Amino acid sequence: MVAAEGVTDWLNGKIADWTTVVKGGSVLGGIGIAFFAGLKGKGRLPAVIMGIIVGALFIWGVIAGVDWFKVKIEGETQVSAASRIQQIEVAAPESQIYLRQ
Repeated sequence: MVAAEGVTDWLNGKIADWTTVVKGGSVLGGIGIAFFAGLKGKGRLPAVIMGIIVGALFIWGVIAGVDWFKVKIEGETQVSAASRIQQIEVAAPESQIYLRQ
């Protein structure tokens, strides 16, 4: 099992490295979105502002939004599951209860 643990640790390290690369790429992508929106709107202020907002939302969505959304979904599913749990107690009729002595 030592080899399997080594592979797992190596794979976890690679995934962590790629997560950092993807987050860095999202920053560049968000800047690119803002720049492209500004160019598409011919430099007009509303187009530039919307480009910055969309780019910032893209960056936030990749870096923090996925975790935030996951926590919100987990909270909603736990609340809805907890609210639907009902405890039903069924008592046997006294005529069917037999006591051994």
